[in-house]
Amino acid sequence: MIKLDIWTPLPPRKSGIAQYNYELLEELAKFAKVRIVCEDVEAEAPSGIETIHYGEVKTGTVVTDLFNLYHLGNNLDHEYVYKQALKTPGVVVLHDMTLHHLIEAFTLGRSDPNSYIETCRNNYGEPGEALARLRLAGVFHDAQRFKMTLNRDVCQKAVGVVVHNKYILNRIKSYSRRTYLLEHHVAPAASRYESVRKANLKKSLGLPGDKTPVVASLGFVTAPKMINKALEALAMVKRAGVAFRYLVVGEKNPGFDLDHYVGKYGLTDEVIHIDYCTDEDFFKYLAVSDLVINLRYPSAGESSGTLARALGMGVPAVVYNFGPFSEFPDDCVFKAPLELGEPVEMSALLHLVLSEKSIREKFGENARKYVSEHCSVRRSVERYISSIVDAYGSYRQAHERLRDWVGTKS
Repeated sequence: MIKLDIWTPLPPRKSGIAQYNYELLEELAKFAKVRIVCEDVEAEAPSGIETIHYGEVKTGTVVTDLFNLYHLGNNLDHEYVYKQALKTPGVVVLHDMTLHHLIEAFTLGRSDPNSYIETCRNNYGEPGEALARLRLAGVFHDAQRFKMTLNRDVCQKAVGVVVHNKYILNRIKSYSRRTYLLEHHVAPAASRYESVRKANLKKSLGLPGDKTPVVASLGFVTAPKMINKALEALAMVKRAGVAFRYLVVGEKNPGFDLDHYVGKYGLTDEVIHIDYCTDEDFFKYLAVSDLVINLRYPSAGESSGTLARALGMGVPAVVYNFGPFSEFPDDCVFKAPLELGEPVEMSALLHLVLSEKSIREKFGENARKYVSEHCSVRRSVERYISSIVDAYGSYRQAHERLRDWVGTKS
């Protein structure tokens, strides 16, 4: 049994990556002796799994000389993970293609432009440094955060890199030592709601109990989730005479005015906003949904845990036929073209899907079967273990060959 230190936030952190790892740990502990390295003193691991505070590692109180698995996301929850992954190479799980938002938060966000320049130079050489200096001079576009992903240094130093989709895999394999594809698992808790009647769940959530189709978008309400485009398309569907309710479940973001768009598109009677909810209620809202709208643009390359949960519960989903979301089989998700203007084709797709229950049920069943075969927790854990062992084995062999070669030249 291998000894494994896992660097990740955990609940109660409101983070998809925190929840993702919590769901894996109990099964992972059957195959490895696991410790979790957290920065949050309130971190909660499953019973019997040890957690150590990052401060203990920084001061040398605790030594991490085991296999290291670094979970990297694109926000400040992962600053300590990123810095340790550069210092002590291990296997990196790259949840987002771009780390630009993370890096600018702990450099420019803390009045440290020199570190930002240095990171851009480490990733892209002189052109990267030039772009960083132009930004400091006021020449910058938000698209650069997605084009300058700032993941090269950490991927190049890593023993191996695990990703959840081909979109990221194809973009990093030219500069990563070893790469491994491991699809995002579906949460085990999803199975608890397979036989629960929708009418009972609706009542428990305070929702109307009629048969009007329920559409849902779940998770932190941000601009890249394109809720505005979903609302615009649904407004067209409403004008065509199709009834629905639209649940928007998640905390509002100050950078996206949900109420403005609801009013603009005349959907005050159809939209129900639910603020941040418990994980149990999150599953309930999925279970009462007839269709999920799960859009991303621009994309940081992330795979959606919400989408995996929905498909695992047999709830069909509409996604953009773009990036990681286009990788699902065509008979599992409804793929809308990426329309940056008026969402005409998406509205036509929504009109069809909301009007035809049999189509929704067919896609939902296909999705459930696909996820059960490819995205179980057990399969994820087995792939993690095999990837870690392969990566570290290859890494050590390479170092031994290098040492032997240096010895023959000295």
